Amino acid sequence: MCSRCGVLGHKKSTCKKPPDYVRPTIPEPTDTETNDGAAGHTVPNNEEPNSENVANNGADQQAPQIGRKPKHCSKCGKDTHNARTCPELSEEDTEEDVDTTDIPDPPTVILEVHCACLEYFWETIIFVGTKLYIFNVAEEAMYYKGRPEEQQEG
Repeated sequence: MCSRCGVLGHKKSTCKKPPDYVRPTIPEPTDTETNDGAAGHTVPNNEEPNSENVANNGADQQAPQIGRKPKHCSKCGKDTHNARTCPELSEEDTEEDVDTTDIPDPPTVILEVHCACLEYFWETIIFVGTKLYIFNVAEEAMYYKGRPEEQQEG
């Protein structure tokens, strides 16, 4: 038997009768609410706030957070920050730039290629493992190009 409509043969979850919906009424504002409906932000009877109450509110906000771990840096030992935001750590670890112009010894494969577009332009292509280095003879510069498979697609 359906508890919503009282008919035998189906349950409340499969009932086709819509549920009884009661539209909520808007409550009347009280004297502690402002005109925009925000509760508790005005002083009753338009009195000026007491300076002691204002001072107590500030003291509550400055109270230490209960249940939180204090900040402590495991790198330098200071209590002002943690290890992830340590300024000493950022100076050491930000220099992760790898100089790709150095050719590792020994190179595995060296190919000299003549560029078809410029007859005087020669390049030396060096494969080291899966890395591809191109030495531009005219510019006397070394370029790192990535994996050889990526170069064949483009």
